[in-house]
Amino acid sequence: MNRNSTLIFLLVPVVFSSCARRSYYLSPFNGNATTYYAKPLLADSAKSATYFSATFTAGRPNNQYYTYDGDGYEKQLTDNLKAFQFSFHRSHTSKYFQAYYGASFTTGTYEVTRFDSLHYYGNYANADLSKILGGHKYFAGAGLVGGINLVMPFRRGHEWRVLGIETSIGKEWGDYLDFRKSMPDSSATAISKNDHYGYIGLTSELVFKKRQNAFGIKWALGTSLYRTIELGKSDLRTTYVVPLYFSTTFQYSRPKFTVFTQINATEHAESVQLGASYKLSKIHHR
Repeated sequence: MNRNSTLIFLLVPVVFSSCARRSYYLSPFNGNATTYYAKPLLADSAKSATYFSATFTAGRPNNQYYTYDGDGYEKQLTDNLKAFQFSFHRSHTSKYFQAYYGASFTTGTYEVTRFDSLHYYGNYANADLSKILGGHKYFAGAGLVGGINLVMPFRRGHEWRVLGIETSIGKEWGDYLDFRKSMPDSSATAISKNDHYGYIGLTSELVFKKRQNAFGIKWALGTSLYRTIELGKSDLRTTYVVPLYFSTTFQYSRPKFTVFTQINATEHAESVQLGASYKLSKIHHR
């Protein structure tokens, strides 16, 4: 083998590794399980309330890979997720703290993008499952939610929910879970086969009150409570995917209704949520 042939042989893995198809089949709840839950303001005389909420989620999971179309242009491939979440929760407000707890049910579809993994160098593909068949996979889940935060009042009824903790735990079922469990571990970079999900995060929120209405912005930073083995990161030790998530929420509240938009970003997924909460309790204002 001459010098030029040796150089080409050494460069082939480097060149083709940029086209590596790193596929992550994680929980459909990755980054979107902890949505927004309304609470009474410090300025409200009713310090407890019960809410019913409905939330629509549109997301792009498994979005960390690229390919080239027929004209030579790079494009990002992605799976797609659409879901509806319904929940009941109870909220309490005291002089220094606010808290909520409740239960949620989610149903939706996960669209798996079809691909031939053997076209990609470094995908650790299983030859018996080189072609992942695309299609819509039904999924559902039910669980418990809760959170607590320190709150600080400002003039004119404004408040700063200084620092809080939010959490969501639950159980998943459906076609998408069966699909993940049927895949050999070597057929993708990471495959979550756990039928439970759980997330915990830190939050902060500013709420501005105007007469009987309020609007606010909330930030959250958290992590999954479960981890998934990730192939290919290291030959010396086992590495794991433990997704972190960051969300920003914009909410607007009237006496009986709260509407919100939440933008979620996490490892290997992104999503947007549109939701509304209806206060079932009686209304009292100062």
